[in-house]
Amino acid sequence: MITEESLKAKARELLDVYCVDNVSEFEIEEIANAEGLIIQEEKMSNHHGRINHKGDYGIITLNNKISSVNFRRIVIAHEMGHYYSMRRYKRCSTADLHSYRSDQNDEYISNVFANEFLMPEEWFLKFTKKTKPNIQILKDIANNFQVTISAACYRYSSLGDYPVAIIMSKGGKVIWNTISKAFPYQFVKIGSKVNSYSNAYNYFQGKPIEIGEHEVMAESWFSEDFNFRRGVFFTEENFVMSNLGAVLTIIKENRRIFK
Repeated sequence: MITEESLKAKARELLDVYCVDNVSEFEIEEIANAEGLIIQEEKMSNHHGRINHKGDYGIITLNNKISSVNFRRIVIAHEMGHYYSMRRYKRCSTADLHSYRSDQNDEYISNVFANEFLMPEEWFLKFTKKTKPNIQILKDIANNFQVTISAACYRYSSLGDYPVAIIMSKGGKVIWNTISKAFPYQFVKIGSKVNSYSNAYNYFQGKPIEIGEHEVMAESWFSEDFNFRRGVFFTEENFVMSNLGAVLTIIKENRRIFK
């Protein structure tokens, strides 16, 4: 039976077998080729990648519109995760690549492999060294491990030791989020409208977003959480991703409570 731990172990085994000691030496396509996986590109309308394989050989097909090297690495690692866990034909969309909180489904388990393969836990913890979450550290993680900022966010929330919620909004609505287990609220509804109390709301109204951290009320993001209560404040920091028309929001604990 394929488990999270067995896939993590497989990722670490590959890094060891191919003598990868640091991220600067990490050529994922060369490793994929050595594992019997051919990488090709073609036009795709609704997917970023797919894998088809038989026995110990396979073909990973990438959407030829992918221009980001870091995103390309994410897609390849995700498809390799399918190869080592399922060994059957599979297509993957944006939602699949963001499937980090599912119940052991195919996409979730493939992302477990991709995370450990591209951002090994030992290397990741050494790099972050108990840093508090902010936009700059997430950018640094993405640059250092050659991954997308989305992947950096998910990895940080799962391995970091600081309570944090990270939310991506586009078109005025939440499209994904990742929340550390230590954070007091655990639910932000996908598809919910960005609340006018949040600083991120300004971007979708064509207004400038304030730089740096700002205090916001809990209802700015967590009004639908089962444990929600008024009078609680958090710290919000936003990063506008203008090329995507999106805003990345980091929410951290703020001990002030209004009574």
